[in-house]
Amino acid sequence: MNTIIVVGGGIAGSTMAYTLLQAGHKVVLINNTQLPYASSVAAGLYNPIVFKRIVPTWLANEVIPYCKQFYTNVETNTNASFHFNIPILKLLTEQQEVDLWHKQQLNATIAPWLGSTTTHTINGIHNKHAGKATVNHSGWVNVPLLLQAYTSYFATHANCTCINEQVNYQQIQVSTQAINYKHITANAILFAEGVYVSQNPYFNHIQMKPTKGDVFKITANLPADYVLNKGCFLIPYAPQQFIVGATYNWHDTTWDATPEGRDELLAKLNDIVAVPFAITQHSAGIRPTTHDRRPTLGAHPVHKNIFVFNGLGTKGVLLAPYLANHLMEHIYNNVTLMPEVNVDRYSLLK
Repeated sequence: MNTIIVVGGGIAGSTMAYTLLQAGHKVVLINNTQLPYASSVAAGLYNPIVFKRIVPTWLANEVIPYCKQFYTNVETNTNASFHFNIPILKLLTEQQEVDLWHKQQLNATIAPWLGSTTTHTINGIHNKHAGKATVNHSGWVNVPLLLQAYTSYFATHANCTCINEQVNYQQIQVSTQAINYKHITANAILFAEGVYVSQNPYFNHIQMKPTKGDVFKITANLPADYVLNKGCFLIPYAPQQFIVGATYNWHDTTWDATPEGRDELLAKLNDIVAVPFAITQHSAGIRPTTHDRRPTLGAHPVHKNIFVFNGLGTKGVLLAPYLANHLMEHIYNNVTLMPEVNVDRYSLLK
């Protein structure tokens, strides 16, 4: 049985650990629960469409069905409920957006993701739009509940050991045969540390471009059978309660919610909502995005038993299941990594 140390307990690290355990490997999960991390404030929405051009998101045909099946499996194995299939209702401001939507519906590769359009009014929102269009096969993962399910699963799994601490890189001893960390001997170690990868001596050459995002929770009397989207999203997570997000700030790298983020998100929200609402929570996180907007997977350029799984950015819940399996197949079955995610693209920069 292979033993692998996984460092990081957010969406990436936990999904990787779960995938490895399901395949019969032994996992030592090291996670410092005192550190702030992006997954703690992640909204969990996944969308098969890039709205700017109305085209499928990267790898949509592969990752959408895979993540749906994956989360169903996790729910079954943990007796939890955190994954919801819910359509997105896109508010189309201009007639040219409506026309482009109709045009793309004639494209066989895009049409399955695009639902019908309508001009009907919706109670509670500003009905000043040229049209409204439904996205098919979208969904939402309640990330806190997902992470709770993972935690419970790991705590009772015979092949999983969980350690709550900050990893000490100086105590990692590397040889071609093994990884030794304190009293632990493993075949490999995998880092899924999000933005903290910049402090990792093995992978600090990766070009990260961290992106701060502010998120609200609000109460409002609004429809709850779809996710509203126009400049921001409104996800119904409980009766008359919604998650609203998100902002994109590439300059502020603090974890604190700010008045500037509040004002920006409030302006977007007021552009949609026409009824009174109350902000019940304002939080912020730093997304682990890369310079080219693609995840980063693979082995260290010198130490081939040290791996990274990072850069999921704004699409963690969508990409993590598929790419965790992809990386596992690379590690243990020599499957070639997709070049666009391969960490080797940074090797010349080290």
